[in-house]
Amino acid sequence: MAQIDLKFETKFGEALVESGLITPTVLQEALRSSKHSNRSILDVLFRDHSVDEAAMYRLLSKRSGIPYVDLKKEAVDVNAIRMVPVKVAWHYGFMPLRFDETGNLLISVDSPFSLKIQDEIRLQLGHGLLQILSRKQDIVDCFKKYYGFAADTVDKIVSSAGFES
Repeated sequence: MAQIDLKFETKFGEALVESGLITPTVLQEALRSSKHSNRSILDVLFRDHSVDEAAMYRLLSKRSGIPYVDLKKEAVDVNAIRMVPVKVAWHYGFMPLRFDETGNLLISVDSPFSLKIQDEIRLQLGHGLLQILSRKQDIVDCFKKYYGFAADTVDKIVSSAGFES
């Protein structure tokens, strides 16, 4: 999965404190845990601190300008799946959904990608990207549904290496 953008994580954590969703102490604990585990601050706060996931995503969407959608209700074009190797999608932690009318690939992410990561993906795939936000678990479920055996194999490799999917 993609590396965590600590600058973004810190700014978003501060926004969570300002909004009253978490305390400064919880933020410091979550940032420390995020850095050491390579998990996003969203994942750490949701799993370890029981912070309201929907409220975090609404705030993230508002702050980033990236729409938050329920991935279970999104249409997935199998042609987009075929164009993105399972290894690339899993490594960066996104789910390809479809191409827009200008040829940009719409991808679902659980946290906005840095420009550097977006550029890496563009170079590998040869397409521009548009991001939407979705829950991490929904991305994993959709990934397994559409990539099938390949996703299960990647999941087993990642699990045996001690990483979390």
